[in-house]
Amino acid sequence: MKIVESIQGYLATLAGKSPRTITAYQRGMSLLELSLDDDGVVEVDQLTDPFGEVFYLELLEQVSPRTANLYASATRG
Repeated sequence: MKIVESIQGYLATLAGKSPRTITAYQRGMSLLELSLDDDGVVEVDQLTDPFGEVFYLELLEQVSPRTANLYASATRG
């Protein structure tokens, strides 16, 4: 399964959440998708264990720790 398909499926499960939560999670997942794509990871089965840690550290270079925590929580589901 492609990463983008998996992300779209996950975001579809957010129905009923607040609009702000949905927007924040969409942003976090978009950043995750870009990060993985930059690393050449396009299929779910290409994911490795440290991808979450690497993504979080990349977030900390771009946004505040609070925002990084929010976006990282989106990736954990």
